Amino acid sequence: MIKVDYIKYPLHFIVPAGTSRGTLHSKDSWFILLSDTEMPEIIGVGECSLIPGLSYDDREDFEKMLDEVCKLLNTSASPDDIPLDEFPSIRYGLETAYIDFKTGGKRMLFPSEFSKGNAGISINGLIWMNGKEEMLEQIQRKISQGFRIIKMKVGALNFEDEIDLLRIIRGRFAKYGLEIRLDANGAWKPQEAITKIERLSNYNIHSIEQPIKKGLWEEMA
Repeated sequence: MIKVDYIKYPLHFIVPAGTSRGTLHSKDSWFILLSDTEMPEIIGVGECSLIPGLSYDDREDFEKMLDEVCKLLNTSASPDDIPLDEFPSIRYGLETAYIDFKTGGKRMLFPSEFSKGNAGISINGLIWMNGKEEMLEQIQRKISQGFRIIKMKVGALNFEDEIDLLRIIRGRFAKYGLEIRLDANGAWKPQEAITKIERLSNYNIHSIEQPIKKGLWEEMA
């Protein structure tokens, strides 16, 4: 018989993480634990991770819904029968818990040369919002670690300061040929986004993630 439970686990940031909605010092995650009474030694784990102020299902009834989902699954309900369109974090946690369980509870959902540690994948180095000098120090550390693509959070500092920061980056780190990607986390108003994007284009920006708030389809078009 399948048994489903969850635990809440608070994460505390070693370095505060700045976003366009404020600075995070901690965040909560919920871990779904899935097992079978006939094979109690195998436990599938899936994480439901929310970012306060940013995640779609960051809402007061989140944990209540998670508790209800576990109770339904413990009474033989199928995950496909539980409407979770409004709770994508719970859906993700369930899917990964089931996959982990089916693969032996090894925390190895999709075995590959990468997951075995034999091959790497080129990714961007994330630069969290902070003061100008602190962000430049982050970039220097990422370059020292071998990154040539950086992704910067924007939208929290004064826009002129962010422009100045990009100007300094392009001058100070020119020899590395950095690819710069930006993430505004929906911080800009639709009427100002195009103007800001045009100014940012002077600094050879690869892409800008979520320049305006989600759901504004016509404005985004």
